[in-house]
Amino acid sequence: MPPVNRSKRPRTKIRALLVCPNPRGTDRLRTDREERVLRESIRLSKFRGSVEIDTLRAATLDDLRRGLRHAQYDIIHFSGHGTRRGLVFEDESGRLVVAKSEALARLVAKHGIETAILNACYSLDVGTITPIGTKYTIAMDGPIADDAAIEFSRGFYDAIGDGDDVPGAFQEGIDCAELKNFSISAILLPDGVRHAGRPVPASQPDTPAADDKRTLLLGIALDVSGSMQESIADRTRASRSRLQSAKDALGRLGGVINRSAQERRRDIEALDDERVRIFACCFGTRIDPGFDDLLGVMLAARQVDVASEVERRKRTYEAEARAQASRYSGLESLATRFLGGGIVASLRNTAERDIRQRITGEIAHLLRQQASTVGSTVLNLKQFSDLFDSSRDASLGDFEALVYGSTPLRATAAEIAARFRSIPAPQGVEEARMLLIISDGEPTDGDPQPHFKTLSDAGVTIVSCYVTNRDVADPRILLASSDPTWETGAKLMFEAASPLDENGQFASYLLRHGWTIEKNARMFVQINHSDVLEEFVSAVGSRLEQQDDLGLLPVGQ
Repeated sequence: MPPVNRSKRPRTKIRALLVCPNPRGTDRLRTDREERVLRESIRLSKFRGSVEIDTLRAATLDDLRRGLRHAQYDIIHFSGHGTRRGLVFEDESGRLVVAKSEALARLVAKHGIETAILNACYSLDVGTITPIGTKYTIAMDGPIADDAAIEFSRGFYDAIGDGDDVPGAFQEGIDCAELKNFSISAILLPDGVRHAGRPVPASQPDTPAADDKRTLLLGIALDVSGSMQESIADRTRASRSRLQSAKDALGRLGGVINRSAQERRRDIEALDDERVRIFACCFGTRIDPGFDDLLGVMLAARQVDVASEVERRKRTYEAEARAQASRYSGLESLATRFLGGGIVASLRNTAERDIRQRITGEIAHLLRQQASTVGSTVLNLKQFSDLFDSSRDASLGDFEALVYGSTPLRATAAEIAARFRSIPAPQGVEEARMLLIISDGEPTDGDPQPHFKTLSDAGVTIVSCYVTNRDVADPRILLASSDPTWETGAKLMFEAASPLDENGQFASYLLRHGWTIEKNARMFVQINHSDVLEEFVSAVGSRLEQQDDLGLLPVGQ
């Protein structure tokens, strides 16, 4: 490393803006301590009269924008939460929101700021770290502990107050932290220089990651009642039913969990293990009791040639109908003369409808019988991903005969609670238990809330998606309270949903995808668009992503 120019000389006045968003979960004492360290460094420095620091506490994005309009700054210093998608703020309503890095870059560049310090975990975007419109950007390529961040600031402002340039002050900050045995992954980026980010360390194939002992038991309750035939908005403007969209969302969920596992383990064959176990129940089927093992039925649909079975029965029943009609062939013209052609055609259509219903019922029983031969189905990660692979099974036609009935959510909730009880947790590991519910209607068999409470009391996290036709003004938001104008089904699904852990991966995943989160929000969303459904369902899979890839907070905050 070339020697740093240590010439000390007075310089023109430097003005710095310390921005402390202080979103929920931040330790206010930590940000106050960082501010004290900054001011102490300047007070003790050689040219202390040449450096001035302003502070924006509990800053919203509007506070930041207005602050930059009211004064000219040389340094802007962000201290707080960060994700790989951007820095975390609260909006005027107290909702958590991630500032778009591109917009932040334009804002900083517009005001001619020379140096930006992003003293937060994962200061810039995934994959490549870039300056944000300044001559120098100091970013954190990874998580950073509170004390490490503060010691870096101490060294940096010691040097700035003594007359060092930004590269020299950056190195002083690194030295200050490392002299005290703090690990820090700060990067200095001059304007126009890009950085590829930290290389991912290659783990040995036979060495599991530290958190590999975490497991997930995921239950899924999918509404397949008649109203799920209705269409849902789609980015392609193609016609898709709610049920097909839900199935596509589950396929994306399998992909999210699969990618997370592959990132954590180089031994891809390990995906066949039981680190992720999934069972699913579809409710709203046509045959009593109105719910079935969804995964078992889907597997059965692959084992049975449904199209051939339908065609065989169709030929049989049509032959029977022709034989019966031949006995009365001489009467058809007579009936047409006396009853009219319309009535005769209607009778013929009724007969055809009866045949379709008979075939549908027989295929439904066939699928249920085939599914029952394997018992309750619990799949591992790879099996689930393969089952919902859209390239292999792009439609619901194979088991459509079984679905589009009523909505027995109460009985289904009781069945799911029993399934969770019947599946023991692996010994010696930490297991998360989660239930994902996707529905669009009210229960037709009574109140399911007592069973949902039983699940919550047993430590099962409940995530609920209510599919609706109503106009949802702001669909990408997690709310803390229900609205009196909601449909009864939406209110029920909201009450069933678990409180959100704002510092968990679920919240982080949604924030990175542009969602906002109210204080004390529940894991519930009303959905009228397939894209929103896919994003929300995919957040369930983030439970097993690496904490240091997603953490909102520096360690200790």
